[in-house]
Amino acid sequence: MRKTSIMSDTKGKLKKMITGVVFSDTYVFVTEFFQNSYRARAKRVEVLYNQYEGTIIFKDNGKGLKKASDILTLDYSSWESTTEGFGIGFWSWLGFDLPENENDFTEVVCSVKSNKFSFEISKLELLKSKLDVEIEEIEDFEGFEVMLSSELLKSYDVANAIKERIFNDGSLMPYDVYYNGIRVEPKDILGEVSGAYVKNFSNRLFEARLTVSRGYNPISLYYEKRKVVDFYNQSYVSGNIELKKGALNLKEPDRKDYVRDRKYYSFREKISECSKELYKDFLENASEDLINEYATNIAEILDVKDYEKLLEIEDILLELEEETRTVIEPISEPINELNTLINSRNQDVESNCLDTEHCDVNMLNISKLLNVINVEGNKKWVQTEEVVLDESVWVAEELNEEVLKEKDKVVIKGRVWKKLDGDDYNSFSREDESVETEITIKSCKKSKKKASLLEVIKKERKKVWVKASEVSDMEELIAKSKYYGLKVFMAKNVLYENVFKSKGIAHISEVNTGITKRNVIKNVEIKSNKEKCVLQLLQPICTYYNLSYDTFLIGDLEIYLETKLQDVVVHREVLKNTKEHIKIYGVTDGSNIILDRKSLRLRRFNLTQSEGFGKQEFRVLLALINTVSHELAHFLYGTTDNTVEHFEKQDKIMEEIETLYNSL
Repeated sequence: MRKTSIMSDTKGKLKKMITGVVFSDTYVFVTEFFQNSYRARAKRVEVLYNQYEGTIIFKDNGKGLKKASDILTLDYSSWESTTEGFGIGFWSWLGFDLPENENDFTEVVCSVKSNKFSFEISKLELLKSKLDVEIEEIEDFEGFEVMLSSELLKSYDVANAIKERIFNDGSLMPYDVYYNGIRVEPKDILGEVSGAYVKNFSNRLFEARLTVSRGYNPISLYYEKRKVVDFYNQSYVSGNIELKKGALNLKEPDRKDYVRDRKYYSFREKISECSKELYKDFLENASEDLINEYATNIAEILDVKDYEKLLEIEDILLELEEETRTVIEPISEPINELNTLINSRNQDVESNCLDTEHCDVNMLNISKLLNVINVEGNKKWVQTEEVVLDESVWVAEELNEEVLKEKDKVVIKGRVWKKLDGDDYNSFSREDESVETEITIKSCKKSKKKASLLEVIKKERKKVWVKASEVSDMEELIAKSKYYGLKVFMAKNVLYENVFKSKGIAHISEVNTGITKRNVIKNVEIKSNKEKCVLQLLQPICTYYNLSYDTFLIGDLEIYLETKLQDVVVHREVLKNTKEHIKIYGVTDGSNIILDRKSLRLRRFNLTQSEGFGKQEFRVLLALINTVSHELAHFLYGTTDNTVEHFEKQDKIMEEIETLYNSL
């Protein structure tokens, strides 16, 4: 057994550099010379290019070399500022000329000055394996200077390429760079990053400026102020990163790539963490339009738990409002009926603060009653100009017919009204003819406000969701869902979709099979003469639409509702009317339209059987026209509640009924 030593083939290495095996970038020497000045802690670098003579000089004011052998020894770097030098960067000038034929190399001479020595190296001599270099002693030379001389440098194209490289690489250096006396404007590597949303990061591995990105744009990695490589392992994020010492193991010799080792995987994990932080901040600060635009990106980078608390939705807030209405003009009905109707509706609004399907009917009836007041004989209430500030004499009790009969004067909120007969009334001026009394009407005002999506989801028990892109195709299903009390959430983008799915909220498509409605109809019969009068009043409608005379019926109605979503009953309810709360006005079973007995509230009408059509009949028709039109739209056209088609048919029928009765 014999021993041998591991040897380094210096000649072979140099030849590989010259032939482009090591450095494939023709102008990489510019970058490497700037790098050496950086490691020498230079404050200023001057580049002098003389195209006519074919020379280029790089001169810095850094520490310089201690001895010539430091730079003439391959695989060795003596810079005190780093332990990562590979000692080959200086030799990158050997790859300046890369002809197709090995015999066509152009001479390049490299001259070096530093400290007390200078020397020259010929590229062609190295190709001949002449490795001896003559070192010349000189007077002290501050810093470091390297000059390349070659016919190649006289080329116009080469000159432009080198100049562009000098300005690009030189602008990133942390020292002043001058090209033929012209200062190269410095650039901040991180400051060059811009985008829809940008964030800075600083940690033990790097300094970075990252931005959200629409596609798979890379993150550019820099080390010691020079570009390393583009990092493509993080989608939807771009920007620049300045690596810190030891963040990655860079590949020899040009540090244009990294080793995929343990450091690489730690680095990649840190990039992922920063990307998540970037998109979380983006969600909190970006506009709604931008979030919609980048929703796919956000869903790719973040988990649902990362963004569900940050999403907002428009919530409908219901506020109780009070409005003062005035009572004017004579009336033939008692005012306590008005008070009863107003109080009943106010109780509904206060307890539920919800708009009901037939809320407009109550409003219409109240509106008619508010404009009239009942007094006896030829007398009329007239507001005077008198003002009473003593609140103790203001009217505090409920205004009803009995109270008004006993009074000739009332003070309402400081204003005085007097009961006058015809002669006295005529003596008042035109301005004093109005009789006004204040009555409070409660209503429910809807307002929209941005709220947390999770909070709105939590408070809604019956809910489904639909994609924004599905809304136009599912109008009827959405209307059906709302009609049966389901909250329909619209997923504006994939983020909302993911939240709804993660919370187990059913898609709106389940509504078709998930809602069970059963009409319970009892006591369908005529129980009073008033009910008989109502059905007679509706006969012209049956004749007009060619319907059977018994199409309209009166009964006691209940509705059984069950909502099952994802095979779970989320709501079960029996709707029925009470004296105080009217929820059902009518239903159709395909053969008849049944009007609810309690909703008719016939005691308020003084109906008698007659062939004429007087004031009482008009009032009944006014109270019923909305319900009759609504149910006829279902009965005649098979429309679905809450749809545009249904509202259009209902309005059409209402106009036809008005025309019909006006012609009688």
